[in-house]
Amino acid sequence: MLEPSARNTAPACAAAAAFVAARAPEALMLVLPSDHVIGNPKALRRAVAAAAAVAAKGSLVAFGGARTLFQETLARVSGKPFRPPLVVGNHEHRFLVAEQLRALKIKPLAVMLEPSARNTAPACAAAAAFVAARAPEALMLVLPSDHVIGNPKALRRAVAAAAAVAAKGSLVTCGIKPERPHTGYGYIEAGAPLAGGKGARAVKRFIEKPDRNKARSLIAKGGVYWNAGIFLFAPQA
Repeated sequence: MLEPSARNTAPACAAAAAFVAARAPEALMLVLPSDHVIGNPKALRRAVAAAAAVAAKGSLVAFGGARTLFQETLARVSGKPFRPPLVVGNHEHRFLVAEQLRALKIKPLAVMLEPSARNTAPACAAAAAFVAARAPEALMLVLPSDHVIGNPKALRRAVAAAAAVAAKGSLVTCGIKPERPHTGYGYIEAGAPLAGGKGARAVKRFIEKPDRNKARSLIAKGGVYWNAGIFLFAPQA
């Protein structure tokens, strides 16, 4: 990948991450400066192997807090009006998932284990089939476990507003008002407002992670949101 002019590390990492995510979403990305002198390559390899074990766990690791991102996600939706969570995770993480659920004294509806990493759609489909067979009247809230949300009450209010729309049969996705032309997120272009939707709007189109110029153009045009990967719908939808 060729830069038209010299940039710092962050834009280069973002561009590389978007490229890798589109071609090998299951991979871990190792970023190495090209101007380092490393006298012990074997030590570097050992350090990378150790780091990979942590990076692969992602949301199951505590970053500067008492709880992991996975536990923070569970805590946001504990208690009424939410039911016990259905957790979908990788088979390799089953013991970590169980330990962290126990630490919060949360008894899940179930823990579904994937034999290998998949993207969101297969996980949602499996979870929806599970919920539809056991609580067909319920709405299913899909939350990634690696989000940092500074205002959990605002999330609950958004979910309550979305529930009114989802209860009518719509599949609701949540968008975040963009603060800058970020190239690491997909975008949602909003369409017409929905009657009785309390701010909800139809989705005009989904836009894959854009390059910086297209991201700037989208934000300048307006009516677009970062795709949060948060969904609410009836399992039969």
